[in-house]
Amino acid sequence: MPTTGPQYVIGDVQGCYDEFMLLNKRLPPNVDIILSGDIVNRGNKSLQMLKWAESHNAKTVIGNHDIHLIAAASGIRKQKSTDTIGEILASDNKEILIDWLRFQPLVRFIKSEFTESLIVHAGVLPSWTLEFILDLASEIECKLQGKNYEKFLRRVYEKCPKFWTNNLKKMDVLVFGMNVLTRLRYCTLAGDPNYKFDDHPSNAPPSLLPWFQMQDRQTSNVQIVAGHWSTLGLYIDNNVAMIDTGAVYGGQLTALLLSKSANAKSIIQVPCKQYSFV
Repeated sequence: MPTTGPQYVIGDVQGCYDEFMLLNKRLPPNVDIILSGDIVNRGNKSLQMLKWAESHNAKTVIGNHDIHLIAAASGIRKQKSTDTIGEILASDNKEILIDWLRFQPLVRFIKSEFTESLIVHAGVLPSWTLEFILDLASEIECKLQGKNYEKFLRRVYEKCPKFWTNNLKKMDVLVFGMNVLTRLRYCTLAGDPNYKFDDHPSNAPPSLLPWFQMQDRQTSNVQIVAGHWSTLGLYIDNNVAMIDTGAVYGGQLTALLLSKSANAKSIIQVPCKQYSFV
């Protein structure tokens, strides 16, 4: 994806619109921004944030909360007590906003004079190559953007394979891929996803490892920037930057400058109010 100047990736905003605008003002002039997904939900201004993103045609990747919103708008998912997407669902612009969101990519590969980076909301499996990830994401995006996207989303929430094998049927591959790219934090030692444990790695059982610490990860030579993992906090090491710093939980909203130096990153942060307690 070509670009003409420096780019910052901003971690999970989750409806923290005021803090997002403050962070925007603190960024250098004439830079592009990319959102790491989860534009909405849990924060107090999800509608305003999504309206801003749609009206500016913001660059983003889709996160699990964004998928939840699309599914809720289609009647596939019910709102949870912790959701703050009601204003969006009641908005006169709901269809425009939802359509804009579901036409966003699951991953972005940024290649320029400044950087070569893969942006994904959550993570990737250790056995997946960059080429496979880009092809898989493209196929899933075709499902999300197609006329029968609701049927695909129902399948995503109803039945997801637990283990990755090369013998999965095509639909199972796409459902599996959707969950990994938007929900992954930990892998088992065998390299399969675990979605149940979400605490800090210092509290993890020995049977689980963060996806980016798995041995023989096929993307170890690729710079990857992701969000999704607020309990991990800011992590920059081994060609990976995790930038969900818990904005919606009273942490910080983080912007990361993409560069060719994998572990020498420029960070800009703003403090956030606590909007969610779970």
